[in-house]
Amino acid sequence: MPVTQLLGPELSAFLACLLDQTGGTAEVALSALPDATLMRLVSLDVIKPVPTFSDIGFAIVITDQGQEVIRECARLRPAHDQTTEFSAAMAKLSRERSEGKKK
Repeated sequence: MPVTQLLGPELSAFLACLLDQTGGTAEVALSALPDATLMRLVSLDVIKPVPTFSDIGFAIVITDQGQEVIRECARLRPAHDQTTEFSAAMAKLSRERSEGKKK
């Protein structure tokens, strides 16, 4: 099964919007994701392993496969939908991260 099918629609939309980001923007956006989502991306070899369940800063590194996954997610999404989907996906993932920290 292709990695893009394992991501779910929100995460796939989020990743699609990271295509062509410069200066570490994609990595910073990924660092805002909930720990469980980051672990999922690690397990799919989209990003290199990162420390989780802490407030300590860490650097996200997108793997070569991760770059391919981002390109594929973008290819599968209509361009006009990406901004709206990104906003909705980011809001949902931010809520999940906030809820995870309250536990």
